[in-house]
Amino acid sequence: MTQGGFQHEYMILEYMENGTLGTFLKRVEGWIIPNRMLWRIFLCMIRACVAMAYPPAAGQGEEPRDSVTPSTLAHWDMHNENFMFGDFDNNSPEHNLVPILKLIDFGLATDKEGDEWPDEEVYEKFDVELEFSRYNKNLGVRNSGISANILALGLTMSRIVLQEQNNLLADACREAMQHELPSLDDEYVLQTMPNLVRGSFQSNIKQAPNLL
Repeated sequence: MTQGGFQHEYMILEYMENGTLGTFLKRVEGWIIPNRMLWRIFLCMIRACVAMAYPPAAGQGEEPRDSVTPSTLAHWDMHNENFMFGDFDNNSPEHNLVPILKLIDFGLATDKEGDEWPDEEVYEKFDVELEFSRYNKNLGVRNSGISANILALGLTMSRIVLQEQNNLLADACREAMQHELPSLDDEYVLQTMPNLVRGSFQSNIKQAPNLL
């Protein structure tokens, strides 16, 4: 701890030298983000959700473990300015071209208990029309904290795909992602990614893609 120019105590944990996801999106505004970059960003976000559900031991990687009861921790503040790019890693095929992306600011994070019922109108208009039930074969172990983080991940990733600087709410993201994806085409992004992103913020979140 130290006392500095901000006139309150603060602690520096890590220097993330390549700025926020929001700053990156401003730089690439109007460009089509390549498939390999989108997938690397998406995988980093997934790992953040895995780490919240299955906190790794010091020096260990993020890994879901079916023998462990997952945490119910929900971040509650996942958006473009709370993801930051760190350094490149030439020894990693995943981060030799795209720097590691980390989730920050856990000031609002709490354990989430209880379930939420899906909105019937949204369920019929979005979930049923896009036939999400086709993908819900093995939902694995989940809880309300995991569901909340997966929903937030899907919304954040949709804003990247849409190159949307504002934090669109769930209904706006669903409407924008439902039919046309103007910043995507098959040359850059396989159909798998739009399906995963859309599925992450379907109305019946308990049927969304899981971490296991």
